[in-house]
Amino acid sequence: SKTMLKSFIQKEETLPWEALLFTTGQINYGGRIIDDWDRRLLLCTLKQYLNPEILSDKGFQFVPSSMKFKELDSISHYLNYIMSFSEVADTTLFGLSENASITYRHKLSASLLDNMIITQPKIKAKKKNGPTSDDPFLSIIHKLHKELPAFIEAEKVKAGSEGEIEKDSLKVFLRHETDKYNNLLSTINYYADQLEKVIKGEMIMSQELEEMYRSLMIGKIPQEWRVFDSLKSLGPWYGDLNRRVEFMRNWRSLGSLKSYSLSAFIFPQGFLAAVLQSHARKNKKPIDSFIYAFEITSFASLEQVKEPLKVGVYISELYLDGAGWDNSKRALCDLKKNQLYWQMPIIGLIPCEETRKKDNTYQCPVYKTAARTGALMTTGISSGFILAIDLPCFENPDKWILRGTALLCESPE
Repeated sequence: SKTMLKSFIQKEETLPWEALLFTTGQINYGGRIIDDWDRRLLLCTLKQYLNPEILSDKGFQFVPSSMKFKELDSISHYLNYIMSFSEVADTTLFGLSENASITYRHKLSASLLDNMIITQPKIKAKKKNGPTSDDPFLSIIHKLHKELPAFIEAEKVKAGSEGEIEKDSLKVFLRHETDKYNNLLSTINYYADQLEKVIKGEMIMSQELEEMYRSLMIGKIPQEWRVFDSLKSLGPWYGDLNRRVEFMRNWRSLGSLKSYSLSAFIFPQGFLAAVLQSHARKNKKPIDSFIYAFEITSFASLEQVKEPLKVGVYISELYLDGAGWDNSKRALCDLKKNQLYWQMPIIGLIPCEETRKKDNTYQCPVYKTAARTGALMTTGISSGFILAIDLPCFENPDKWILRGTALLCESPE
């Protein structure tokens, strides 16, 4: 990058800022970045340093305008002034909101507590006439059995001829999701029975059951149960499982819904593809010829939705991370102090053949969880990424890029 900058300065009368930004961001550094959203952030960051204003006489500074620096008369005074800065960097220096430090401290505290729990002794001495160390675990198993939702009656999904169902992409998707949830419920029930038998001495504990025992004792999700992405601990995760299964059961019984919870699906990308495919078959055109347009409604709850969209679907239960939503202006806004998330109103996904990107919109990625990670799929996209939704904004979209603003499917604990 330094060599290219030197070459541009020597060979060009005026510095080609756009070419410099492209070669630096898209090739020299961007060529090493796989994720498109990370590359977008890199380019946005470079814009702060590779722009003509840094050579102007208007007192350009690389930090927010709200931060003022003193003009001193000696190096020693500058050094003393720098040493007076806080050891914890202000989040606004990186374009983040002031609430970002709360998220950082929360994650740091959670990591510390997790490590403390892991280092606890696994065996406790039994008190005379007192409960054993296995009694709390048995209560966990009994609670799992008691709160385990009933199986979804998958056979009713297949009502009618098989050929008719195969033509309905949403019914095919529903059947696949139903099978996945029923398999998960069967797995939980099976292992809960196995663990109860082990504790009662009716069978030998295997390594697999021992790892599951340890996970449940510290409130973690066993690996064999991780069918859908989640950052929740055992209690909230089990409650979320009940919510998901109930949603699938309602969809199965009603046939269609006014609004769909994107967070209830194990594979939400399949739902989006099914909606497009249904629309493409209805119009007898290739699915590749359609993309999504977005309608941000004023509906804050499902009760306000009177009827489903005639073209497309409504989706709900998405949470903004890094920004808030102004219902009156229908645009992104800053979060209030100490507020980390904002529940978005219901959003309409409308299939259309072409759409022109509107001015003053932020292309907001939608992720399954706040981790924003996943396995790399054959399409070259992370499995944790779902789609990008255009959200109106009155400020430069670069502001929300630097803040890492995204929509999350999983509700925060």
